[in-house]
Amino acid sequence: MEEPVNTVSWILLALGFMSAIAGIAGLFNPRWFRSRMTGHVPHRSSIALITLAGTLFLGLHGVLFHDEGRLWHEWSYHRDVEDRTPKIVGTPQKFSTPTVMASVLGDFPPESGAFRMIRADPLHIQLVITDTKFLVDARQLQTRMLQAFQWGVWRTFMHTDHDEVTVTVIASMAIDGHTTLSGRVRRDTAVHVLQRHLGVQEFAALIMPDQKWTEVAKRCHYEGLGEPGLHACSRILAGRRLF
Repeated sequence: MEEPVNTVSWILLALGFMSAIAGIAGLFNPRWFRSRMTGHVPHRSSIALITLAGTLFLGLHGVLFHDEGRLWHEWSYHRDVEDRTPKIVGTPQKFSTPTVMASVLGDFPPESGAFRMIRADPLHIQLVITDTKFLVDARQLQTRMLQAFQWGVWRTFMHTDHDEVTVTVIASMAIDGHTTLSGRVRRDTAVHVLQRHLGVQEFAALIMPDQKWTEVAKRCHYEGLGEPGLHACSRILAGRRLF
């Protein structure tokens, strides 16, 4: 089914182009309206209003849907702020160890060296960013490292019984001279973020039945999809800035 954002985008474009073209044609030749629409020649001010309406529709489309429709998505999420719990959520799979978790989920496979458990108690895991050749600048790498940090935090508390985890993320490229970031998070801190900043009560609200992130979880994993956003959420979890 077509996404609502695409439907609204096409409607605004169609209204904008039709109004603008009709208005411009009428300004140059008001008789065009008499022969094709109303039967009388309208005043040029009325035709100018039609042109203005078309321009406004096109301008609104540009504001809402620039940058892949990010502003539209933000508005949509804030509009539904009173009902933040996703309609479909999954039950987190439970794993005996974080290493088994990483192997099954496959995002940071231990077999490739992307995941390593440095210490079991208190838990300390290491995640390695291995796809840096596809990242064109430091900002993209910073985003990827923060997302990896959050993966380690949320997945640990969802899929294991550990109450504390230190997540160290390593990348082959440097950001401000550093190739690693590390943060320690307690389970009660993560629960606080869930309830106060995401408006849900359980970790199950963060994943779909296929174990992928819900729209609620994406508000912590990306910028521009609702509050708190990637950087703020990572800072709250770690209790400090990671970059």
